[in-house]
This record gives sequence, C-alpha cells and structure tokens, in this order.
Amino acid sequence: MSTTADLIFAIALLVMVGCNLWLGPRIRTATAPIQWGFDGHPTKFAPRTVAIWLGPTLAVAVRLLIGVLAELVPDSVHGTNEAVLMLAVVTAVAQVGHLLAVVRWARRQ
Repeated sequence: MSTTADLIFAIALLVMVGCNLWLGPRIRTATAPIQWGFDGHPTKFAPRTVAIWLGPTLAVAVRLLIGVLAELVPDSVHGTNEAVLMLAVVTAVAQVGHLLAVVRWARRQ
C-alpha cells in the first residue's frame, strides 16, 4: 500500500528522527521523563535513549500493525489511509512536544 498517507508518514518519521538526533544530545541526564502529571511535573522516567526513541518506535509498530491487518483481513479493515495520516500527524506533534519539554526539564536539573 503506497499512498500519500504513507509518504506523509515517512516525512513525519523523518521529522521525529531528525528531532531526536538534534535534541537528544541536549538531554544530559541519564533518565528522562516519559509522563507528566497535571501539575506539570514528571511522574514517570525511563533511560534517556528509551525515552526519546519510544515515540518513533511505537509509530512504526502501529503502522506495521495497520499494514498487516489490512493485508490479512482487508474486508474488515477500513480507513487505513485516514488512520495512517492521523498516526503520522499525532505522533510527530507529540514527539516534538515531548522532546522540547524534556529538554526544558533537563536544563533545570
């Protein structure tokens, strides 16, 4: 399935990887937040590498799941292009926002 949605997903993935490579070295702590509370303070931490690469990894895993399901049960899977578009946009925005928040947090440590 090669569509515009796949192209946009690839671009979003490149943005996420680029931001990780650019902002990752600015995080000098051994661990990084992966979840924040409503008060704006981190509630869960992971090793820095896991924290910054979790978003793109999950995006690829979900994209692969969508592709596999579309191949295995095509009559039961509808709207794959829309799902891939939403996945691309939401994960890219969330990843960039997360990285910026982690960089700000790391500066205060």
